Amino acid sequence: MTSYLSWQDLLDDEPAAPPAPAAPAPDTAAGQGNIASPPPPVPEALSRLLSEREQLERRLKGLTGQGEADPEEERRQRCFPVRAHTKESRIEERQFQRRDEHTRILARQAQERHVIERRQEAARQEAREQAVEEHRQQQRLESLYEAWRQEQQEEAKRLAEERARLQERWQGTRQQALRNAALEKQRLQSWHDERNASLAANRLQRGIEQRQQRQDEERALEEARERRAQAQREHQQELRREERARERQQHRDTR
Repeated sequence: MTSYLSWQDLLDDEPAAPPAPAAPAPDTAAGQGNIASPPPPVPEALSRLLSEREQLERRLKGLTGQGEADPEEERRQRCFPVRAHTKESRIEERQFQRRDEHTRILARQAQERHVIERRQEAARQEAREQAVEEHRQQQRLESLYEAWRQEQQEEAKRLAEERARLQERWQGTRQQALRNAALEKQRLQSWHDERNASLAANRLQRGIEQRQQRQDEERALEEARERRAQAQREHQQELRREERARERQQHRDTR
């Protein structure tokens, strides 16, 4: 099982830098006209590791407060701030949430009270208007009842006078009505007698016509049966002729 390696261990495992070239002898340097020799080339992998090391060191110092903060890290924190929650901040946030919820509840209750008050005021206004209308209806009904009562009194008086006139007229016309009723009864009796006689004659005539119709129907049925029997006889004769013709044909064929 491999052990955990930190970034210090990785830096310790880096290949050692090549030793610096030895300084030239004084006589050689003077002989070359004091011209410095170029430094040896650094491998690309080593330069990349060194730059990463410097970045990590700067970030570590910035986090621990021992060195200057990374400008890129500061810019990123300013662009995307992250609030670090503590116990006090969470308590404060919950208090803000409860206060906001209480404010919303109070606003909703105030709105509901306002709606209820408007409805109650509308109901009171409607009740007042209905009371005024009922009073007007009551006044109209009372005036109509008074007019109807006077009209009924006048109608009762008129009916009493009319009843008296009718009684007098009835006394004068009663005998005539009785005579007319007797005459009407006689006319009705004679009409019933004539009607009964006419109905009897009609029944007799219908009976004769129905009997004649039945006779005609029986005669037609008999003729139809006779025609069917004649057609069957002719059909049988035709079949016998065809049978004899086939027998003669078979007899000729056998010869």
